[in-house]
Amino acid sequence: MAEAVVIGGGFIGTEVARRTGARVLGRADGDLTDPATRLGTAVDGHTVIFAASTVPVTGSDDPAFAANLAMLRPLTEAAPARVVYLSTDAVYPFDVTVTEATAPAPASAYAEMHLAREVALRERFGDALLVLRVSQVYGPGDRHNAYGPMRMLRAALATGEITLFGEGEERRDHLHVEDAAQAIAALAGSDATGILNLATGRSVTFAWLAREIAGLTGARVVTAERRVPVTHRDIDIAALGGALPGFAPRPPESGLRQTLERITAHV
Repeated sequence: MAEAVVIGGGFIGTEVARRTGARVLGRADGDLTDPATRLGTAVDGHTVIFAASTVPVTGSDDPAFAANLAMLRPLTEAAPARVVYLSTDAVYPFDVTVTEATAPAPASAYAEMHLAREVALRERFGDALLVLRVSQVYGPGDRHNAYGPMRMLRAALATGEITLFGEGEERRDHLHVEDAAQAIAALAGSDATGILNLATGRSVTFAWLAREIAGLTGARVVTAERRVPVTHRDIDIAALGGALPGFAPRPPESGLRQTLERITAHV
């Protein structure tokens, strides 16, 4: 495998770099949206794992939408041997079991941005591109605090309460960051191309998450008025299993317990 370079030193990128020993190109190495930025020899001939983005993206007219697309320019002007792009399962429609053959139907500007990036990278790199559509990743170091495991864990520890919207019926697939990084590192070293779903293949409800975390922490679960319609995300990972035999992501029960142990170790 060509030497790996990670672009984006965030939550997932940092863990991937730790596992691969890859060099990380972050903000200190240059603003990817600056027309003067060049990557050149830093990535030429290497395998690039692109994990950089700016969030939130609130609409297609949001400057963040254009900035995220502009971040690709230095990469597309360089000559990497291979590109692994970390996209999102949000490009798919809800309420179906998605496979790589499922037609995208992004329901948010964030998902639209990732899909636009996929298209631009495919046009530039063709068969040298692997797109990983990643499910919701959680674990120590997650700074996004989206509705899900990390927000619930932090709320349980800080306030003793976990808030569920409605009855928490929605199903989502939650992937521990160490499992995500292990798979990304292995796939970066393989000859896989095209599109792969990166997930656990097991979706659980937010109500299940809340009960599990309450059991671990002693917090109580309270409900709030639902803000959005009930939707489900179920992901088929058969193709991932073919590309990465033996991949066995940890079940959420152990992932939540291990995450809790890590984030409370120094409290």
